[in-house]
Amino acid sequence: MKFIAHRGACLEATENTLDALARGAAYGAYAVECDPRPTKDGKLVIFHDDTVKRLAGDGRRVCEMTYAELKDRLAYVGISLCTFDEVLEQYNGSAAVLFDLSYDASNDEAVFKAMANAPFRAIAGVHNVDEAKLARRFMPAENVLAFMPSPDAAEAFHEAGCGILRLWEDWLNEVTPTDIKTRVGQTEVWIMAHDNSNTHPLYCMNGSPASIDRAAALGADGMLLNDIRMAVSCK
Repeated sequence: MKFIAHRGACLEATENTLDALARGAAYGAYAVECDPRPTKDGKLVIFHDDTVKRLAGDGRRVCEMTYAELKDRLAYVGISLCTFDEVLEQYNGSAAVLFDLSYDASNDEAVFKAMANAPFRAIAGVHNVDEAKLARRFMPAENVLAFMPSPDAAEAFHEAGCGILRLWEDWLNEVTPTDIKTRVGQTEVWIMAHDNSNTHPLYCMNGSPASIDRAAALGADGMLLNDIRMAVSCK
């Protein structure tokens, strides 16, 4: 099974930084995941949350701050802000990079062109069918992943050209990767680790040997999780 380092090796480095991505690749991840979103002045930064509150105690939304304001605020708490362009220019790991588009990119041709021309394998993580269709104008199906809002959307995203479909671990009680493949045909299905017994918004995505074994037994091709070193050791 393929293992994808969620926000990079986020248990050992600050999430969504070049350091976290490099570490995830060095530990043997198949891909490392990060989250582009735009600032007020249109700079694509690698930052997961809608606001800066969790990481820097600031309740403002990223889209309400300029790049300089966001960079300064994060630097105040010792976090180095990374941009989409910096990942394209500076990332040199062996793993692919999964860009989870944390904004509506359905009209942003430039971001998909940039991913298509990246010096490494870039995977576009799309959240709606319009994004999927735009991604497929520039990228092959195997480089487009659907962060589906529900399992019922599998057919629509597959028809739009997504070669990878993501299920939450929570959904496995109702639908399995094998079920999805039977419904839509040839595709990969990746699982996002999510342990309901851990209520922390980040650490509930650590994953475990048991969750990996279950996903594999149900037909999953890959798993996104925080604990990439643990996952790779399970191979």
